[in-house]
Amino acid sequence: MGSVIIFHRRYPRYIETLVKLKFLSLHTVKLRVVNSPSAAPKKIVDRHSELAASQIIGYKIDPTEKWVAILALLQKNNEIVGKIQLFSIEKNASQIIDGYAASFYNYKFDGASQASVMFAFAQKFPSPRLGLIEVIKGDPAKQNVNTVIDIPIQPQQQQADFMVGLVVSVKYETILLVSRMGYIYGFYSGDGTLFFQGRVIDDIVFLTAYNQSTDGVTVVGKKGVVTNIYIEGDKLVPFICNGLKNVGLGCKIAARCNLPGADDIFVERFNALLNAGQIREAALIAANSPGELIRNANTINKLSQMQAQPGQNPPLFLYFATILESSSLNALEGFTLIQLLIPQNKLPAVEAWIVNDKIECSEKAGDLVKPYDQRLALMIYSKAHATGKVVQSLAEMGQSDKIVAYCERAGFSPDYLQILQQILPASGEAAKAYAASLIQQKGYDELDMISIIDLFARYRYLKEITALILDTLDGDNEQYANIQTKVLEMNLIGAPQIADTIFENDMLKHFDHNRIGKLCEQAGLFKRALQIFEQFDDIRRVLAHASAIPPELIIESFRKLEPEQAILVLQDLLRTNPRGNLQIIIKILLEFHTGLGDDKVIDLLQKFDCWEGLFYFLSQIVNTTNDKMVVFKYIEACARSGQFQELARVVQENDVYDPKEVKEFLKNAKIADQIPFIIVCDKHGYVEEMTQYLYQNGNHRFIEAYVKKINPMNTPKVVGALLDCGCGEDYIQQLINAVGGICPADELIKTCESRNRLIILLPWLEQRLSEGSPDVSLHTALAKVYVDQGKDAEKFLNNDMYYDSLIVGKYCEDRDPYLSYICYKRKNLDDELIDVTNRHNLFKYQAKYLVEREDLDLWNKVLTEENEHRKSVVEQVIHTALPECTDPNQILKTVQAFLQNDLPNDLIDLLDKLVSQNPEYSTNPTLQKLLIQTSIKAAPNRVMDYIRKLNDYDPKEIGESCIADNLFEEAFEVYTKFDLQEEAMDVLLQHIKDLTRAKDFADKAKKDILYKKLGEAQLDELKVKDAIISLMKAKDISLRSRVIDIAESDGSYEDLINYLLMCKEETKDMMVETELLYCYAKLKKNDEIENFLKTANCANLTSIAERCYNEELYGAAKILYTSLNNYIKLASCLLKLKFLSFIK
Repeated sequence: MGSVIIFHRRYPRYIETLVKLKFLSLHTVKLRVVNSPSAAPKKIVDRHSELAASQIIGYKIDPTEKWVAILALLQKNNEIVGKIQLFSIEKNASQIIDGYAASFYNYKFDGASQASVMFAFAQKFPSPRLGLIEVIKGDPAKQNVNTVIDIPIQPQQQQADFMVGLVVSVKYETILLVSRMGYIYGFYSGDGTLFFQGRVIDDIVFLTAYNQSTDGVTVVGKKGVVTNIYIEGDKLVPFICNGLKNVGLGCKIAARCNLPGADDIFVERFNALLNAGQIREAALIAANSPGELIRNANTINKLSQMQAQPGQNPPLFLYFATILESSSLNALEGFTLIQLLIPQNKLPAVEAWIVNDKIECSEKAGDLVKPYDQRLALMIYSKAHATGKVVQSLAEMGQSDKIVAYCERAGFSPDYLQILQQILPASGEAAKAYAASLIQQKGYDELDMISIIDLFARYRYLKEITALILDTLDGDNEQYANIQTKVLEMNLIGAPQIADTIFENDMLKHFDHNRIGKLCEQAGLFKRALQIFEQFDDIRRVLAHASAIPPELIIESFRKLEPEQAILVLQDLLRTNPRGNLQIIIKILLEFHTGLGDDKVIDLLQKFDCWEGLFYFLSQIVNTTNDKMVVFKYIEACARSGQFQELARVVQENDVYDPKEVKEFLKNAKIADQIPFIIVCDKHGYVEEMTQYLYQNGNHRFIEAYVKKINPMNTPKVVGALLDCGCGEDYIQQLINAVGGICPADELIKTCESRNRLIILLPWLEQRLSEGSPDVSLHTALAKVYVDQGKDAEKFLNNDMYYDSLIVGKYCEDRDPYLSYICYKRKNLDDELIDVTNRHNLFKYQAKYLVEREDLDLWNKVLTEENEHRKSVVEQVIHTALPECTDPNQILKTVQAFLQNDLPNDLIDLLDKLVSQNPEYSTNPTLQKLLIQTSIKAAPNRVMDYIRKLNDYDPKEIGESCIADNLFEEAFEVYTKFDLQEEAMDVLLQHIKDLTRAKDFADKAKKDILYKKLGEAQLDELKVKDAIISLMKAKDISLRSRVIDIAESDGSYEDLINYLLMCKEETKDMMVETELLYCYAKLKKNDEIENFLKTANCANLTSIAERCYNEELYGAAKILYTSLNNYIKLASCLLKLKFLSFIK
């Protein structure tokens, strides 16, 4: 689309390609052009970016040519939306408004000094509104009007209706809105008050336009009926006042539009106020009343007879003053006021009112004023257009120098040749004799001969005055050239044959050649005009009438012209009478074409549609030229002159042309034989456009010929174009079937599918299927059709091997998502399958697919925390998919997926359901282990139950898992259940740390290892006695060193003796026997020491003796040293013992 360009008053000299023209006003035309060799026109407004993809349907410009409105339609969200670009030329700014129809109009608000420019626009249903915006203020002191009025609609209008036309009745100040369904609304243009609505035509409105003759709207319906809708002025006001009970609006319209219907109301209000003495209020009513309804002689008489209130002006003066404040006085009122003011010497006030157009002037008022003020009277006469009185007054006032200027201005001619004028009506000859006597008396120099000639001419006495001039004037005298010119002029206008005789006899030689030449031209004396004229423009104009001029004179004239001038004249010949002038044109071109230039000749002939001449001219050069323009012009000439066979040959064999240009030309030419057009479109890729054109113009046989014989491979493009044209499906199917298998399937399917018309291919598709075609696109299309028809779609999708699963799956998503699932599952289209099952809550099928797929990556994608559908999928896996699964590997993959994605609780439910309800997996060790281990992590409260209930798991592994998560009682239960007593004892001692339960458990089990573990734990708790008992029960000597240390530290020598005796029985150990001796020593059991020494032993006697001595156990030391024969130490011991004895 080009820009919108406005030309103001001055237009380009040439416009090569005019796209669109529209007159916006008397002085402004809107043009859209491709290019122009002249200076670039002024661009007023560019299309707004929001309208870039729209279709421009109209333009409006306000009366002041300062605002432009561009009306457009565009498609948005599958809906046609109306947009209006309101553009201010002064501000160079745009505003986008929602709306379908708009208009500018003038409206003068009450109290405003001048009219405002209003912009009205209509917005869309289901909440239609009328908007009124004051774009140019009439009263700068008041706020701009910006009003939105809701438009009431009927229920049937809600969805399909919208406003398609908006016109403003200037005469009745009414906005008329027309909707698409034929409803019309009438609003008052001042404030948008709705006073009429209803349906006027039972048809879809196709077009609306303002009807200037009726000041209404012309509506064209879809059925072709044209309806003119207009307002009957004499019924409008009664309808509003009586029918709508809106007296205020009715009176306002009656007053502003000077309409009948509210006369009684105005009169009644006026009389009521007048009777109440409210003169000012009554005057306001009169000022707003239509015509002379109130403002007449009767009212003036009434007011004249009324008595004035004390201290106030007379009622009639008050009445006039009130009207003058806001309006002006009519002629009668003005005359009356002047009549009242003259006695008061207030003519200056009258003059001021007249200057400001506050009083309507009349000749009668001028006569009234003239005795008092002749200057003011002259002003009144002038404004009253009393021309005679003006001239008379000017003469009387001594202003004769102004009469001519006034007469020219007023179009009035004074009668200053009165005598002659009085004679002429009676007798031309008498007038001629009188004029002759005047000439004889005064001569030409003292007479206004031109005026005399004019007077004769006025009364049609051309012969008489011509004879008089020819008899009395020397034709060779240049001094009187103006009179010669006047005579010729008069005769050329009234009696051309007399003028032709004068020229033939060469009777007048000095005259205005330009003026007389033009009059010869106007009189049809073209030969004389051509002989007289000297300027090219004049010669050119006369040569346009070549048929009336001898050819040899024309050829001779061309020899004197420059090439550019010759071209202009040829243009005129072609413009005025191309057929009649063709012979002389050909002669001229043959004579002068070398000097003119072949290209200019082509332009010339083409410009004036002289195709026959252009054909013969170009046929001589077309086969040898490389000029695209020449070839195109030849093609055009062939078409215009009916040379269709030659046209077909040229477009097929010649490549020196612009295919788009030729295509558009052939399409617009609408020639009978469409083969050349088809050749161009097929050759250069305009098949769709060709098809639409042929179909819309009823050339079906050419379409069939094209797909059958010329290019069957383009059948898809033809089908697409036919569908776009709304062609019937039966015809398209016949066309496709006629082409058969030659037609490319993939392109044909795409064409129909893109237009949601795939169904029409069903017979053709099934035929190709029956032929065994493996074409993927064909099978895919069949799948889509079967899905739409519900025709064994699931069976086809499950069994067919060739269709594209991704494409068909996407196609089914909004129709039957389960079928999409089948398609995606077929080719393992994971992402698509997950998406469609998520969106349509098909989690059952998604769960089955996930289990069967055994793909951990896919599981991870589905079980991620970001997946909002994870819970639903997990539920279906647990309750549907896995219970129905018979493949252990699938189950293990599922469990693995749950583990990887940290779903312990769900995994517990899953495993519990498998183990508890599925006999096939009730004894599976792996599943039981997973169930318990998962419960340990996620549901510790359930672990004990599973430990007791399940039997096929590794107790050691489970026990360790329980211990690792501080489930010691559960671990103890596992070990106890599976008789792992050592592990159970470890739990009691190391984790539960209950020695009492441990002792009971050991006593119950009666196993040495358990007592050993118990004893060791008791040692840790320094329970020496209990530990020694436990270790003795266990017969364990491995801890003897530790027992000795702890027992000695605790002083439990008696218990230690028992443990050491048990150790002595089990092994020969120096430390045991040595420590036994020490215990005896500590307990002063010297007898036991002596008995011990009497037996074979391995005790370290030296060490223990020294130890006893050092600890003052001298009795035991004495026995030991005695045994060792260590008399020195023995002596020392005895001394120690004696000393002790002495002390005692």
